[in-house]
Amino acid sequence: MPMIVREGKLPLPVLYADWAEWKALRREEAEEACVQAATAVFCPMCWGNGRYLEPAANGEGLVPRTCMSCGGRGTVTGE
Repeated sequence: MPMIVREGKLPLPVLYADWAEWKALRREEAEEACVQAATAVFCPMCWGNGRYLEPAANGEGLVPRTCMSCGGRGTVTGE
């Protein structure tokens, strides 16, 4: 059974042969988005923790500091 769908900002509706065709196209788009989003890597400064430990000012132990390289996210974007 044909299915008519309004896609995003397109002015005209799109005709699909059936629900399976529409779903297959959405799956392909989602897989492409996953591949594109996989360009992030762990931060080499904090090893993905988002913070690092440095000696305390009074010399008694270590205190956590936010990693300036990744801004506390733990990941950096790959090139």
